[in-house]
Amino acid sequence: MKRSCKIDAIIPLAKSVFKVRLQPELTVNFKAGQYIKVKIASKNTPFSIANTPFDHGMLELHIGGSILDETTAAILEEFRQYLKQDKCIAIEGPFGDAWLRTSSDKPILLIAGGTGMSYISSILKSCIINGLTQPIYIYWGVKNHGLLYDHDELIELSYKNSNIQYVPVLESSQHTNLYQVGTVLDIVLRDFVCLYNYDIYISGPVSMMHVVRDVLCQKRMAQEKQMYSDAFEYL
Repeated sequence: MKRSCKIDAIIPLAKSVFKVRLQPELTVNFKAGQYIKVKIASKNTPFSIANTPFDHGMLELHIGGSILDETTAAILEEFRQYLKQDKCIAIEGPFGDAWLRTSSDKPILLIAGGTGMSYISSILKSCIINGLTQPIYIYWGVKNHGLLYDHDELIELSYKNSNIQYVPVLESSQHTNLYQVGTVLDIVLRDFVCLYNYDIYISGPVSMMHVVRDVLCQKRMAQEKQMYSDAFEYL
């Protein structure tokens, strides 16, 4: 379904990552883990919805990465112009079947690379709101600690919820007592022997997505039918 939105705010989360808050003219009824398409830079560009369905009609997007490349910078600048001029932007959706399976009692593994945390954040917070009590493991891989823009909140959530375990992963770091070092896939392979009975939600760069799915199926007996990602539909 097509709708018009106002840009409510653009908030820096890290040096090269920004939160864009949209206020639709009509409420968008979505499930945690779905995405929308935004008509921007003359294209319908897909974005994961980073907030939960319980956030009073607002839509939150995370835009950026380890660097702000030319394409992403152009998209962000267009969002800024819509905000400055108080103009509406066109969106379509929600789309996607990679939504949170609240009826499942299987342990949950959440794997994020970079701003893939937007999708994972919606899933995680919806798990908490829906009162899911099974073990939930969050693995978030980034290049450096400055890109862990939700780090403090994830630590707090893991302290408040005994079933949640959060593992931040950096490509390189001298602080091995605070972070795991390597790729997020390497650390998941190290920590899990068998993922046969897990519901697995994955989001991140294109180069990571299918590799993680294929390797976990081949080496850790993960079941493809229990692996979800909004990006599998549009990549």
